[in-house]
Amino acid sequence: MDREQLYYTFPDLYEKGHIKTLFDIFNYVRRTPFSEDIGMRVTELNKFIARVETLTLEEIARIASKCHFSLEVAMDLWRKEYEKQKEIRKRK
Repeated sequence: MDREQLYYTFPDLYEKGHIKTLFDIFNYVRRTPFSEDIGMRVTELNKFIARVETLTLEEIARIASKCHFSLEVAMDLWRKEYEKQKEIRKRK
């Protein structure tokens, strides 16, 4: 399956509970091709993965568009990722 077809499956994967946070998409697609597909350098994307709170709304909207998520779904996935990272930092 090519990447474009894969992106169309993301809403179904979300509905079935396979994608629970924003960066769960990387269980299905590699970072480098995805970053290219959304017009971002992979180093920038890696920075955002490390600290999800640094993503702007515009970047979240680009991710949502590429993954065929509504902005509401993407924001919910972002929030879950943020809470996950926040909890991990709190434990350290």
